[in-house]
Amino acid sequence: MNWRTVNTKGGRPTPRVSCTMNTVGSKLLLLGGGAGEKAFNDVRVLDLEAAVWTVPTVSGTPPAALVGHTSTLIGTELFVFGGSDGKHDGNELHMFDTDTLSWTLPSLEGRPPMARVGHSGSAVGATKIFYFGGYGVRLGYVSDTHVLDTALLSWTKPYINGTPP
Repeated sequence: MNWRTVNTKGGRPTPRVSCTMNTVGSKLLLLGGGAGEKAFNDVRVLDLEAAVWTVPTVSGTPPAALVGHTSTLIGTELFVFGGSDGKHDGNELHMFDTDTLSWTLPSLEGRPPMARVGHSGSAVGATKIFYFGGYGVRLGYVSDTHVLDTALLSWTKPYINGTPP
């Protein structure tokens, strides 16, 4: 395995930290991130076959900003949770439909995790996302686990025996 530079066309994203990238077919979707005092809520797309960056026209209401969030792909939906706008940590869950390029803020059942950044989210099976850890202003560092059922749009906190890492 070797690193190499890929020459891309189009409007490359500005340098940033704490963004997410997801592979959707032959495209990479970049969401949010931050640079200095600026937090972004943009969507950028890199066509992997043509090596071209684009800024798609999206609909709906995107999150205020996304720094330290997670984005997890289930089917054609990106489930975007948590993060910060640079001033406040969040615990909202937004959905981004990768087919229609539209944002929604779904109504959810159950108790969501407390606001946090720097957590992880992993798809397990076809309908579940497990979220672990992170940092919140009110929480400090945490090692808790929460599960989002994407079919039911409901949160649960599983009982886990033993001491977390």
